[in-house]
Amino acid sequence: MLRLLTDHTRDAIRIYWLVS
Repeated sequence: MLRLLTDHTRDAIRIYWLVS
């Protein structure tokens, strides 16, 4: 569960960074 959450958060951060 934690691993999945971390993976999802990493994706969100990457998207946010690309958008910024």
